[in-house]
Amino acid sequence: MQPPPEPQLRPETANSLSNLEDAALRNPETLRDVRPGDAFSGVYHPASGRFMSFRSVDDPAAMDAPVNAVNRYGGHGEIEDKMVGLIGGRDDKKVAFTMFAEDDGFAVGWRSRSVNQYYHGTIAAPEEYRAAVMDAISQATGRRVWSR
Repeated sequence: MQPPPEPQLRPETANSLSNLEDAALRNPETLRDVRPGDAFSGVYHPASGRFMSFRSVDDPAAMDAPVNAVNRYGGHGEIEDKMVGLIGGRDDKKVAFTMFAEDDGFAVGWRSRSVNQYYHGTIAAPEEYRAAVMDAISQATGRRVWSR
């Protein structure tokens, strides 16, 4: 009897932290390289409870930038586009956040012009979604998560 085939991991999920199907398989690999001070821009889809996040850097095109890194300013919109390509939901309201790695987990910030402003009329993510976002991050990473 042969073992089941390894799942095919899509290249667009490399270096992500996520609870999307195959992307979540990459979490342990991504978490090994996370250091305090690293930031991840993320987008949460309330209708499905799914999220996707990628490293947020000043210049994603720099030689030393991680694969699939997004721009520190505007990266939430890039992630939303990638997420819609993977799970759909173009017109569904989404919530953007930023995860800041610390020694004992992730502190989460809630500002985004490209996603929160667009869907909710304010750059701050609505309070009613924050607990669900933090729970999803904690379950996917196994780390403590709190609001910044």
